[in-house]
Amino acid sequence: MIFMQRSGEVGRRSVTWINKAWLLSIISCVSLAQVVKVKPAAFVTIKRDVIKLSKDKPDTWASGTPLPGLQTGYRAGLGPRSGAPVPGALDPASVIVKRGHQHLVEGKDYVFDHKWGTFGIGPHSRVALGDDVTVTYRYSTLRLDSLVRTASGRIVLKEGKADISTPHPPELAPGEARILNLFVPYFSDGNNADSFPISESAREAMTATSVGRVPKTLTKLRSGQAVNIVCWGDSITDGGDASAPDRRYPHLFEEALRKKFPAANVSVTVVAAGGSSSPQWLYPEKFPYTFSSRKLGWDQVIATKPDLVTIEFINDGFVDAQTISTTYKDVLTRLQAIGAEVILITPSFANLDYMGFKTLRDTDSRPYVAFLRNLSQKNQLAIADVAARWQHLYKEGIPYITLLNNGTNHPDDRGHQMFVDELMKSIEP
Repeated sequence: MIFMQRSGEVGRRSVTWINKAWLLSIISCVSLAQVVKVKPAAFVTIKRDVIKLSKDKPDTWASGTPLPGLQTGYRAGLGPRSGAPVPGALDPASVIVKRGHQHLVEGKDYVFDHKWGTFGIGPHSRVALGDDVTVTYRYSTLRLDSLVRTASGRIVLKEGKADISTPHPPELAPGEARILNLFVPYFSDGNNADSFPISESAREAMTATSVGRVPKTLTKLRSGQAVNIVCWGDSITDGGDASAPDRRYPHLFEEALRKKFPAANVSVTVVAAGGSSSPQWLYPEKFPYTFSSRKLGWDQVIATKPDLVTIEFINDGFVDAQTISTTYKDVLTRLQAIGAEVILITPSFANLDYMGFKTLRDTDSRPYVAFLRNLSQKNQLAIADVAARWQHLYKEGIPYITLLNNGTNHPDDRGHQMFVDELMKSIEP
């Protein structure tokens, strides 16, 4: 229950007549901490996680040995909680590293990245590569609480369930309506909760998602023919940090198409590699792929003779504009040569650092996103504007980073579903 003041009245009985408009006007005028007090962020303590110190210097998520308790999501072949570690959640002061009963010393026996929680062997270590060491530590969590109007008209605070990266707002009881969400960040004392009023629904999101631009594919779907689709992309298309392989968006897209067009023989093939960009697939000699030992090539994209190719590369946002322009011009020429249609996908969001944001409400200004929208408009190409859906989340009361399962750039199951929603819109006539 929250306690609010109006015309000298304070206490439980005042909340029964507060309406939503009045509440939001008050919140817009004063610090939310003056209106509602939420609990501090919760911590989770992990005792004696067993790891082996890496020979590589820990450098963000890509190098060093990660702490298992900080890993989320799903990686193909490795199962649940095998993704990259979540940045910013670890309490570095809590870290205790031991070999047996022997305390090890940071900077001597081991080194670690305080932000990412990845570990490497130290310059004068008393342990050898391959030795087991134990790490005790704690991490902070995120939480989404909600201000809710009950069926009887009272305004109450409901606490959400804490999570290392993807907290969900609390469930509502019958007759309840959510007014706003309160985002409790890592290490919060409860005084800096960020308010996200619910001003619009998901259906009100304005996107550049096109309709009527894949007519050949739609004709085949409607007439019950075989339709081959290739979802081409990077780690997100490959299912990075979805909860399971069948929760990644290409699989969900196939399910949605089969449901909508039950007579059609729909086949969706995933051609994707984590850490890849589109130039690495077209010009592997000029842009070598070093993320893994896998070999990339355009022949893999067209091997199934696709009727439709969807293109998702959040990593293309880090490639220079000239290379991207040349690559996509070449892609369109190659697809046209085999008679395949295309749906461009604007990328989902990444964390504040990757996006260049200062707040969770900043406007997406990625040049790559603008490039895709302009390319679609200029050439009348189909586009699934996923980026615009992510841009709209704060108006729905959702801080977008709570949909990043790895805390960096991989959407959770809700985020994968947004890809499907926009792709299905783009299939419409």
